[in-house]
Amino acid sequence: MRDEDYLGSVAFDLHSFYQGVERIFEAFAKSIDRKVPRGETWHKNLLVQMTEEVPKIRPAVISEETRAALDSYRTFRHLARNIYTFNLDAGRIKTLVENLPDTVEKACNDISVFLDFLKKWGTYKEEYRKEEPTPQKPNKVNKLNKPDKLNKPNEHEKL
Repeated sequence: MRDEDYLGSVAFDLHSFYQGVERIFEAFAKSIDRKVPRGETWHKNLLVQMTEEVPKIRPAVISEETRAALDSYRTFRHLARNIYTFNLDAGRIKTLVENLPDTVEKACNDISVFLDFLKKWGTYKEEYRKEEPTPQKPNKVNKLNKPDKLNKPNEHEKL
């Protein structure tokens, strides 16, 4: 196996790692924030969005420290998608591989805390629903008691 093939394989794994994290963030943005960034910088903006609290909706999903760690993988992902394997920087790949366990741990911890928030929020919503009064359905009116065209005598019945 040539070095560039090995680097290409590792680059693909690093690319896949960040892509998976980004899909999780995109799902949060769609389903909770109801706002997914668009345009040329949407990948960067999504990562920043996950560090921001959305008032009355959710806390930050990840810390600034986790964002900074993930940002290295985001920028690498962009490069890995758009350059040939013989142009990959072996030193940069080595650094990313060495930092990967710590970055994964930070991201997993932050996402776990956020998922705990969602569980509590869901429980809160369930408790809130139990306390809400159940809306009463209006009493049905018998059509025979309701004046309408069907209940009015027609001309033949008057005679």
